[in-house]
Amino acid sequence: MDSILKFLKKHRKTLTNILTIIVIFLMGYYLYNNRDIFSSLRNLEIKYILYILVLQVLVIAVTALVNMLVIGILKISIPFKQSLQLQYSNAFLNKLVSEGGAVFRGYFLKEVYKLPYTKYISTIAGFYVVSFISNSIIGLISLFYISLTYNRINYIILSFLLLLLIGMLILLVVDPKIKNRKDSKVLRWIESILEGWKRIKDERKKFPLFILLSICILILSSLQFIFVYKGLGVNLGFFESLYMTSIGIITTFVNITPDSIGIKEGVYMFSSQIIGLDSDIILLGSLIVRAIALINTFIIGSISYLRLSANLKNKNTIPKSTE
Repeated sequence: MDSILKFLKKHRKTLTNILTIIVIFLMGYYLYNNRDIFSSLRNLEIKYILYILVLQVLVIAVTALVNMLVIGILKISIPFKQSLQLQYSNAFLNKLVSEGGAVFRGYFLKEVYKLPYTKYISTIAGFYVVSFISNSIIGLISLFYISLTYNRINYIILSFLLLLLIGMLILLVVDPKIKNRKDSKVLRWIESILEGWKRIKDERKKFPLFILLSICILILSSLQFIFVYKGLGVNLGFFESLYMTSIGIITTFVNITPDSIGIKEGVYMFSSQIIGLDSDIILLGSLIVRAIALINTFIIGSISYLRLSANLKNKNTIPKSTE
């Protein structure tokens, strides 16, 4: 088992690239076999593309605000403008390399603000708990609404969301200790989340704000799906879009391709019966949202990355942190 794990770790980048190519090929092959669906693109008016673009900018802005607040917990003050640039750079690099954005952001904060990479990563990972709570609650509410209204249910997703919510609620009242005697990477990841979660939980005044911002990101992301499918000539209900967005959290645990491409689409298509749309239209809509995000992040993200890279060479021009 150890030899397998060592092999996977050593060749992770190569395996990720191979898997990404396979996933893209399979999606392309699926769309080719269902190419009649592309006729729906004729209904996609420019206004829907602009709506989605604006919503994506708002999602990144709110996420940047979350990052700024999380870094503030570590007694470091970072301007919102710079946090926004970091978030765009993160999104831009993640489109190119799996986890590339997190590595750059961690390096920037370490070099400029003397913030240890592990300390930052563990704190931002602690926000995962807040996100998991929000996603699971919203996901369960939307799933129950769909079940009561349309008599559609997915017991696998239901079980996952319930277990996730119960686990996160336990963390609200219990501070578990993990013994990682064999230095397991999975346990180290869990330890990092628990450490960061403890810091966030201690910030009692900010906790409701974190929940509110997490829900805000969910709603803004859900509206993107409503507009993209409206543009393709089909109606997606608000609760169906909330469900679609909330189950995207599953890809957090299966982040093996850049920006989880193919993985997220697979989760959506798996739930096509609950969402109430055909698998081919779900895939097309998701890829359109990705394409718009790609343009958005490549333009603004590349500029942000270049500016931050220049700042790294001129650290004295950046405001110092406040201890």
